[in-house]
Amino acid sequence: MKNNHLFIFIGFITLACGPKKTDVLVSTRRVADLIYAVGTVKSEREISFRTGIYCHLDRIYVKEGAIVAAGAPLFQCEGTTYRAPFAAQVTDVLYREGENIVPGTPALNLIDSRRLYVQAVLDQHSAYKVRPGQKAFFVSEIFPGGRKATHIESIFPRNDRFLVRLKVDELAAGVLPGMTLDAIIEVAVRENTPVIPIKAAMSANRFLCNGKEKRQVALTAIDAEWAEIVEKDFDYTNYKVCS
Repeated sequence: MKNNHLFIFIGFITLACGPKKTDVLVSTRRVADLIYAVGTVKSEREISFRTGIYCHLDRIYVKEGAIVAAGAPLFQCEGTTYRAPFAAQVTDVLYREGENIVPGTPALNLIDSRRLYVQAVLDQHSAYKVRPGQKAFFVSEIFPGGRKATHIESIFPRNDRFLVRLKVDELAAGVLPGMTLDAIIEVAVRENTPVIPIKAAMSANRFLCNGKEKRQVALTAIDAEWAEIVEKDFDYTNYKVCS
């Protein structure tokens, strides 16, 4: 019996001394509708060496994966030496010494892994909203803070698909052509948008008060943390969430 009384007493003290409810005021934030896409890293410069006639491959100077300087010899075919037109990496060596290169088929491929951009495919609904110059960012753990700012360079159709090209100033070390990056594009930006924390919105029946009046508002979730007040043409200064 004594233990039961002790339990009730401690419980009363805990409730009475617990933290007080903190007022949640309406604040303003920069809000933008977001389009999510998966981009592919591509190179500005690639080249595939082909011959116009049958050619006996005398010698190969490089291996796949080799980094070559501009002007470096790549292979020799019947006395003619083919050289790298720019600094690049060898991605394919498709013939062996002593073989004959078939006209029109690639013999060796190069790619410039330093001059990169990102290309993403959008659905038609998203493509309507995207314009050159819009802000965007890449999301990946390889970037400091988990993201890197960029912008839309162009949007264009190709074979009934809608492609966007995203600017790349510098990517993290180790990013290679062919890799993918998650991209988020900002469209329909709204400055000074009234918002409240989404947790408060879920528990407050969507009412706001300022000590004089009580307003019911409609809300739209922005993300996992914030909800946007749909009615913008009103001064919400000093308004707080109430039940």
